[in-house]
Amino acid sequence: MRVVLLFLALLLSGCVTKKEPIAELGINIEKKHSVGSSQGCRDKSLKVSQAFGSMALGSVEMSYTDEEGRIFNYSQAKWQDTPSNIVTMEILKNARQSELFQSVLSSKSRSKSDFVLEVHIEDFMQYFQKERSFILFSYVLALVDTKTNAVMATKTFSTKIDAKTLDAKGGAEAYRFAFEELFAKNTIWLNEVCK
Repeated sequence: MRVVLLFLALLLSGCVTKKEPIAELGINIEKKHSVGSSQGCRDKSLKVSQAFGSMALGSVEMSYTDEEGRIFNYSQAKWQDTPSNIVTMEILKNARQSELFQSVLSSKSRSKSDFVLEVHIEDFMQYFQKERSFILFSYVLALVDTKTNAVMATKTFSTKIDAKTLDAKGGAEAYRFAFEELFAKNTIWLNEVCK
């Protein structure tokens, strides 16, 4: 009986497959965000709202689109945080580093602010076409006066960056370049609005 059990244990252990660990990818921005020179908002506070967009942006699943427009998730990679949270936190850091406002608060802050920066993500996807891959990253920023609820300014920021490799890591790296490019433009725009 022991021989049969030992034989079955050995046989079944050979059938067990090892699942590869899922890579958690983040976007590590290397460039320091630029500092604005306008003085018009230096005595004002800004609250950055939680970025919103499609429901998929609230998931850590890394998605991509094929040539036929079908959307898939990578099976061996995911985001460290949701794209919505990543975009929100990076825009918050960028606004703080711009030094254009007296204070920059997160949407979770209970204190009042002079302005709210609303963030709407329009596109955050990696695309594959034949033997190439690229990401599209597009979002709209709206600066709202909290006293009047009037929109003071709005602007769409978008970019397309080629991925160096045809995988999730290539997509994450392309997003890093996209963030660096667009956040420099964010600061220029906020600098103009604050004049």
